[in-house]
Amino acid sequence: MPEGETATRRPRVLQWISYCVAFLTPVCAAIASVGHGWSRWSWVAATAACAVIVARLNHVIQGALQEQAKAASDRLDAALGKVSPPLVEILQQLCLAADSRGRSQQLGHLNAVVAEAAKASCGDGDTRAVLYLTENHRPPTGRAHKNGDCLKRAIQRGRLNEAAREWFCAGANDEGKAVLDFIKGTKGRLYKDIIADPPPGVSDAKVRKYRSLMAVPVRANETAFGMLAVDHPKPGVFDKGYLALLVLLASTVGTAMAIDMAAERADREKV
Repeated sequence: MPEGETATRRPRVLQWISYCVAFLTPVCAAIASVGHGWSRWSWVAATAACAVIVARLNHVIQGALQEQAKAASDRLDAALGKVSPPLVEILQQLCLAADSRGRSQQLGHLNAVVAEAAKASCGDGDTRAVLYLTENHRPPTGRAHKNGDCLKRAIQRGRLNEAAREWFCAGANDEGKAVLDFIKGTKGRLYKDIIADPPPGVSDAKVRKYRSLMAVPVRANETAFGMLAVDHPKPGVFDKGYLALLVLLASTVGTAMAIDMAAERADREKV
């Protein structure tokens, strides 16, 4: 069982046990109130035992949640320690690039590093990370989509035998529209199980090859550049710690895209 799934399941199970015992407490008290002799005192003792168990379980739950939060924080620190130096170096080289070709090379390098970091740092070996970037989609045959830009798969890391969806287009279907609306926002989304909690526009969650999903818009200021997403075949793999890391990785891509856009604008002004 993946680490994230194990960590989140334990406090959840303890909470359900606590709820059940808490329900039994007033039941035992009610029976004790109408009992007599030894039977009454037995139910009084049972009521007290239930109260003690509930208190102890709540203490254990709080400890488990604190351990989970600390583990997520430590995992985020470790991941940032590994990925930050190469990302900072690439951003520096991007700023120093002499022309659009040099910037394009640095952007491609950064996108690959970000996708690999998302895949390696979130979940386990079965995690898949995909970076999508905005693009006008004009199919080789048929009519072009008229309802806005599309997202195209730029790079994938993990589960290469399962190619991620290539395009999301607002005019194609409900899911495409939902995704294009999503990248206009600023918040990432975490789905512990897409079957129990399907993303907007998804109607075929049961046949998809992943259960856990996280997605974060790639943005800089008011400009949307795309989406960074990771998924996993099992449910409950990702948590808020993983989502925080994904937000930082996506913001790095957004910053790089904004630098390139500003440099392109400056190049045009020089002509």
